[in-house]
Amino acid sequence: MVIQENVSLIVMVAQFVEQNKDKCYKYFPNNHENMELANGFTIRCCTELNFNTYIVRTITIQNEIKQWTITHLQFTDWPDFGCPNGTEIMLEFCQLMREYAEKTSAPIVLHCSAGVGRTGTLIALDILLQAIHDNKDIDIFNTVLNLRRDRKNMVQTEKQYLYIHSCINDAIENPLPVSNGRTNMEP
Repeated sequence: MVIQENVSLIVMVAQFVEQNKDKCYKYFPNNHENMELANGFTIRCCTELNFNTYIVRTITIQNEIKQWTITHLQFTDWPDFGCPNGTEIMLEFCQLMREYAEKTSAPIVLHCSAGVGRTGTLIALDILLQAIHDNKDIDIFNTVLNLRRDRKNMVQTEKQYLYIHSCINDAIENPLPVSNGRTNMEP
């Protein structure tokens, strides 16, 4: 799918193992290692920058003909069915994600473990933060409702729904400074 759709950004809002349960298959190797696939493709994790609540990786996929470069953003401080502690870390991550997203016209792959709770919450936040940026009306209820029309159970819990409200309130009350070149920042 990543190659077929020419994806250059993958956003992961889960850990591979949470509370001793497998949550997500590790589809790339450790930093500076290769993963050989049976179909002639090689996946390599070229760089891995660890921040307090997220990791930024550069991953390459190649075959005999071509090489693709993918940025992999992993938010690591979000429990399943829960929410991150505080809004600032999530708003900063959303800003970072948006900066990478604006570098490409290709689809973005965004996933958690089930693909609805954390994924839906992050998509809703991105839509609403863009509405704030574009000086458009903010409608959290209908944003989530529209996501649920496309995929059942998007934004899985009341806590996640209220977290969206908290993030959007804080984004309006205390906007983050516009960053320049943050995507090149070191940890």
